[in-house]
Amino acid sequence: MAYTASLLSFMLEGLNKTVVLTGSQIPISELRNDAVDNLLGSLIVAGTFKIPEVCIYFCNKVLRGNRASKDNSSKLHAFDSPNMDPLATLDVNFVINWDRVLRMNPGSLVLHDKLETNIAFITMSPIMNIKALELVLSPQGGSKAVIIAGYGMGNLPSNNKELMSCIADAVARDVIVVIKTQCHRGTVNDLYETGRVLTKIGCVLAMDMTVECIFAKLAYLLGKGFSNSKVNRLMKTNLRGELTDKSKEKDKYTMRNNQMVMAVADYLKKDKNAQTSKQITPVLVNSLISIGNLSSLKKLHANGADLNAVDYLGRSALHVVCNQNGNVKIA
Repeated sequence: MAYTASLLSFMLEGLNKTVVLTGSQIPISELRNDAVDNLLGSLIVAGTFKIPEVCIYFCNKVLRGNRASKDNSSKLHAFDSPNMDPLATLDVNFVINWDRVLRMNPGSLVLHDKLETNIAFITMSPIMNIKALELVLSPQGGSKAVIIAGYGMGNLPSNNKELMSCIADAVARDVIVVIKTQCHRGTVNDLYETGRVLTKIGCVLAMDMTVECIFAKLAYLLGKGFSNSKVNRLMKTNLRGELTDKSKEKDKYTMRNNQMVMAVADYLKKDKNAQTSKQITPVLVNSLISIGNLSSLKKLHANGADLNAVDYLGRSALHVVCNQNGNVKIA
């Protein structure tokens, strides 16, 4: 069901209706079953709410289809959305999280049913035979794309020259190599050196997509006949809500947003509470230093900010500068 939901989310372009998939762990023919509740809940969601997405309804929860995975074969709570909270919960009251629901699409519905199926998936293990991966990535394997589940944040043993050469050769032959994590939750990035090596080779990091979604998105994009460079770019682009946009979260919620920092500074300038300003100003100073914004830092200093004060972690401006690879311009 998770594979079907993921595929439909991409195949149904311009979707403006609610599409709900459901099923049951216990057949409807049994006296005690979960099929009736799931069916009735799905009908209520599909017929009552305007959610322009492909969803899975299971065990009183509405999950985004391309975010869902089946994580239990023997319990009624069979499906989970590991990296995104449910779109809705149907208990005594119906709670629809409208802030998570995708917006309506302009234009009309288009069904895109041409899909690429030459996609392989392999999970890395410290004791696996490298020849198995070589076969999957080889021309004889016939794969247009290969998904590799690495360790932790998608890390692979970058010091294994045979492995890295195998992957690099495949990328050079226009095989799209997508790196995901073996963990059920979390994301893939190039924070560590092993991850950066993979991106330099030309691999695509799957970020927080499920394996079902990666298959579906590759099948959809390759089925459209896009070039490899465009597929690589779109795999990292949020098309149907399948990716968590961390950049927007940073801009909205963290002190790495210059406008937010300066807005707080302006408020503190008007505020008469000296103790509040004393506690928060060092945080603002260090935030500006961490993003290398010298012009805004000068404005803060001109307004009386003490650049020698320490924040709640005991860090002065100089500490942060040194931690930023010795930013000479700021120092």
